[in-house]
Amino acid sequence: MIIGKRAGHSDNFIGSVGIVNEHEQMKILDKITTDILVKYGHKVIDCNSNGYSENEELKEGADKANSQYIDLFLSLHMNSFNGKANGTECLVYNEYSKAKEVAKRITFNLSKLGFFNRGVKYNSNLYEMKNIEAPNIIVEVCFCDSKVDIDIYNRYSWEELGYAICNGIDYNIPLRPPEEDNLYYIETKVLDYGTLGIYLSHVVPYFLGVVIYALSYSNNIWIETEYLTEEEEKNLREILVKEKLYYKTEEENGEKYIVTNYLPYGEFGVNILEILKYFGSINCYLLSDDKKIWFDTQWLNKYQCEKIKNSLGSWVYDIKS
Repeated sequence: MIIGKRAGHSDNFIGSVGIVNEHEQMKILDKITTDILVKYGHKVIDCNSNGYSENEELKEGADKANSQYIDLFLSLHMNSFNGKANGTECLVYNEYSKAKEVAKRITFNLSKLGFFNRGVKYNSNLYEMKNIEAPNIIVEVCFCDSKVDIDIYNRYSWEELGYAICNGIDYNIPLRPPEEDNLYYIETKVLDYGTLGIYLSHVVPYFLGVVIYALSYSNNIWIETEYLTEEEEKNLREILVKEKLYYKTEEENGEKYIVTNYLPYGEFGVNILEILKYFGSINCYLLSDDKKIWFDTQWLNKYQCEKIKNSLGSWVYDIKS
């Protein structure tokens, strides 16, 4: 099957923001569902947009969908109302739409995860319904401003959500992720916060080159790894338990030093290894204020400061003495 897909809205016109950001969430789910569909033999046409307005992003998505033959078009969204409405639903053009049965299966599968099933609704006035030639579905996964929905949403991995949607499109795709697709990540205990911050050179080597992310709440900072296979998780857990870093697994004196700007806090946290490569062999300390995280270096001479400042560019906040 050839499937056109997009995450609702665009990076420049993000849609609804409630407890979570609709576009950020659907961008990830769009990628996950694409990966699953391709894995099971389908061809996926990327119909995402960079438009700066609702009209622009809708038109760009529709134009991409119509630029070649597709069997089905899917637009992934999260609903928003007043914080009180909840549930999952799909929209199709009308009751005679060829996409209706797929839409029914998607809402049914998502409702099995715990979302209230609001069913399949008909709306021939929506832009995508009127302007995309292929049978098409707008999937409203849940309400981004509903605590009821987001509590359910947060129980599941991206893969679990993705397989529920993709099974609705193709019966041959499992309803739940196969065992070999299961991934894990490790979360450390809250790290000891010394006088200067958390001494990263002591912490990072135990992670064996695995990508790790720093997160904070108040003045507490902890580290989460990238997703791991079962064997990687087991090996790393044994090391961290030994070093008393393991928490749980989820299925100054007259010299100058540099303080970075607040570090980019991505989807998973701050990517420690990505930041550390700029510092070479210089020791760094991690500090935080609520959810803002930054580094201080060890004491450096003026030449070292200027060299690192040039390397870090806009990340440099100040050079202090």
